[in-house]
Amino acid sequence: MPDAAVVTVLVLLGTGVLILNGFCLLVIGFAPSIRRPSVTAVGSLLFTHLLQGLVVIPSYIMKRWKLESSVASTLSCDVFRFSYMLTNYSSCLTLLVIAVDRLIATWKPLNYTLIVTKKRILCVLALVWAYVIVLCSIPFIPLDVKTKCHYNPSKLWTAGMLIGNTLLPSLIISFCYIFIFKVAVKIIRRRQVNKKPNDGSNKKVNFGSGTSLRELAAAKMSLIIVIGYYICWGPSFFYYLILTFCPQCFAKDFWDSDTEQWLGFVIKAMTFIDGFTAPLVYCFKHSGFRIAFRKLKRRIKRSRMVSESYTDPLTSTVSESNL
Repeated sequence: MPDAAVVTVLVLLGTGVLILNGFCLLVIGFAPSIRRPSVTAVGSLLFTHLLQGLVVIPSYIMKRWKLESSVASTLSCDVFRFSYMLTNYSSCLTLLVIAVDRLIATWKPLNYTLIVTKKRILCVLALVWAYVIVLCSIPFIPLDVKTKCHYNPSKLWTAGMLIGNTLLPSLIISFCYIFIFKVAVKIIRRRQVNKKPNDGSNKKVNFGSGTSLRELAAAKMSLIIVIGYYICWGPSFFYYLILTFCPQCFAKDFWDSDTEQWLGFVIKAMTFIDGFTAPLVYCFKHSGFRIAFRKLKRRIKRSRMVSESYTDPLTSTVSESNL
């Protein structure tokens, strides 16, 4: 049975990830004004993190619990491994979609709304999810390996997924933000040369390239989310990369030891912490989200007042006297 401290940390992480991402998705669902293509991509990322709090973390707790029932133990192991891989690669590829979206908004700002539409972004995200689900289902194919789990990633599969669906997308994401950074530097320099009087307005400021400060701010916000992903998932990437290509790098007494258990826990806990990055950045940095949240809050308050007016005894008496 795992330590109480470990279970407490995992429960707190799972609850926090579930509440935060569920709250953000709820606000997006009730706010048509912010349902732009870029927000749709962020919503897909939030949904991935929601799965972490709903499936990945609870199944990891059950896996560490070392259940006596072999069926329950196998089920928890399979569910955790599959959902862990699914959320990892779907997060990375969704961040790639967000990075390309911000690249197009910076590179072709005048044609952005024609190139990136909600229908197209939904199709791209649907393809990403279908692609990840199919690839992450491959380890379920039975092999001549007798383990307690039915989900057994081979070394070839693990290497291919780490390089093709983590390392390569990360490099493309980096190149996208390097380009965006260069555009931002040009705009800042141009703004310093062509100083204009500040009239105190919050209108969209356009420059010769058509790229606005608002678009760069959105790119900066998504970059913070990407950096959070790198920090949280980086140790997991390098750990499993070493396990795949250099298992002899670990001492023989490392396997099935307390050190391996704690190292695995810390690495996985860091990936779970990534579930806080996107909702916190999106909730506190996105002005449109804050406005939508205030509108939703007022809407809930009005509906509550209406429901209370129907149940108020004085109101009920007056209504009955008017009949």
